Amino acid sequence: MDKFTRALDLIGNHFSGDILINHSPANGYRSRCEFGYKNGFYTMYDSHGKRIELRSFAIARPSIQNIMPKLIDCINDNHELNNKLFQINFRTNRNDHLLISLIYHKLLNDNLKQKASELADQLNIDINIRARKELFSTGSELLIDNISVSNSTLYQTDQSFYQPNHFHMPKMINKAIEYIDEPFDLLELYCGSGTFTLPLSSIFKNVFATESNRQSIKCITKSISDKKLIILSMPDFLQKKFQKLLMEEYLEEWLVLVLLTIISLIFLLIHLDLGLVKM
Repeated sequence: MDKFTRALDLIGNHFSGDILINHSPANGYRSRCEFGYKNGFYTMYDSHGKRIELRSFAIARPSIQNIMPKLIDCINDNHELNNKLFQINFRTNRNDHLLISLIYHKLLNDNLKQKASELADQLNIDINIRARKELFSTGSELLIDNISVSNSTLYQTDQSFYQPNHFHMPKMINKAIEYIDEPFDLLELYCGSGTFTLPLSSIFKNVFATESNRQSIKCITKSISDKKLIILSMPDFLQKKFQKLLMEEYLEEWLVLVLLTIISLIFLLIHLDLGLVKM
């Protein structure tokens, strides 16, 4: 039984109407991929914990598929690049530009930075090399993505969440827009890097968006060009301490999310009261 049939069976117990399934190609759809590195191969683990060694990945976008064997050969041929390398991540945008992250269990020395820069030039890609609390970028550490919906420009870092399905993302945005009737103001909680925030900002009079993740805040702040879009962020230390306290009391995850949402609303009201949000 495939995933669609299982989903229909589950939903069918509660809903008898027609269900529209938005299909995606089985291969070539994923624009964000993360792999381990071991024995000269990309690695993943199956559902039984068995390590799988790869040189290619069929579900990745064609730009990622094409670069994977070239990149792994270059890394394997250079001791500075493969020594203590343990993870390789790929991201690509709608223009097929690639941001690749090489993550190490060692300090980033000048020789490694030079080799990464040479590799980036050779393969015409951007490379981030990372180690504990260290980052070196051969180009921009932000990957720019333009989506056709409302002609929006989005940014992502190699650590921020970003919708990985190349085909579904614009469909998701358009579907959200279809449900909008008589728009006035929008409050979006945990807006991420602005996948919905930016397109919806051209529809609503004012958009108030909250986010606590620093990587996401960096991305959406970069995207803001309209004064009516305000980002309110709960201090990171407060969110982490609050969530840790709640989880230590063994509260349900849904209750944690509800309480965090209430705190975000309080922050919004404080900003309104201080005149930081202009109506």
